[in-house]
Amino acid sequence: ELADIYSRIIELYGSDGRKSVRAKSLRHFHEFCVEEFDIEDVDWSDIAPGLTADYQRVSANLVTHAEYLASRTIIRHHPELDQRERQMYELALILLYRCGLRLGEILRLTVSDIIIEIKAMLLVRNGIYGRTKTRAGVRQVPWLQCLAPDELKLLQDWVEHRRIVVKRDPWGALFGTASEARVLEVRLDLSRILRQVLRQVTGDHGIRIHHLRHGVGTAGLSLSLAEGMSNQMTKNAALLFNLKPENPGYDFRVMHLGYGEQSRRITYAVAQALGQVSLSTTVGSYGHCLDMMLRDHVNGSASVATADLARLAGMTPENLQRRVSDTKDIPSRIL
Repeated sequence: ELADIYSRIIELYGSDGRKSVRAKSLRHFHEFCVEEFDIEDVDWSDIAPGLTADYQRVSANLVTHAEYLASRTIIRHHPELDQRERQMYELALILLYRCGLRLGEILRLTVSDIIIEIKAMLLVRNGIYGRTKTRAGVRQVPWLQCLAPDELKLLQDWVEHRRIVVKRDPWGALFGTASEARVLEVRLDLSRILRQVLRQVTGDHGIRIHHLRHGVGTAGLSLSLAEGMSNQMTKNAALLFNLKPENPGYDFRVMHLGYGEQSRRITYAVAQALGQVSLSTTVGSYGHCLDMMLRDHVNGSASVATADLARLAGMTPENLQRRVSDTKDIPSRIL
């Protein structure tokens, strides 16, 4: 674990001042690796408590559905790739975007981790290629059933191809070349190609593969509390999970819980599918979408008398009405 290595280096020797310098240098180095090789981020508040507190970095980017479709098109016609490589990289993009997997989890998948014969399910577990980030990382991901028909067909064809290559070995790597059954040799090429394509489509040189996972988490929380097609974030989330546009929040809850009524259990289901230890991690990482849910709730239920609103604003009812008529952003129905 990189976190353990960093902790040992920081605590190795020297004063607290030297430890702080080493911690900040290691953080700069790690973030370079994150940007260039899309490795997992680490919790610096746990590795070096207080030593990098003045170092702030926010990475909350998203990949839209239109950008995802455009990325698939580019991969299918990529001049540097042969047919099998195009299939492999396109499938990796599909699983990252639809299922919210970490890049390391994608590369640890085996041919037996994909279940599509009865009910589509993706297994993330410890194996010969490495262990999950935490115990919560061992999980079943139900979002494989959200694949579009063409995506599912690509997955089926690729799994069968890999089963033949690895001679039906259940521990054979899902992603690899035709000649290498158990060697995860594709990480650098996979991260390079996907990052290159995402940057080309989005025009954002700060985009990372991990932002695909961020989009899934944001979409999951958006639909957890959504009623109807309330805002643009809900619309994007419905496209990501391939749900009907009428009431995607209801359908999303049915998929996870078996019933469509709003419940706090759905937020735990999202955290579990993402492989996160604590619900606070999920809400802390993707909870910015909850502001839109709160706005929709207030807009749908608020009813304040003009006299009361004028008193709260320190204005006369007449001045308030005049101000509202000049301001389009205030919904007239709340008066």
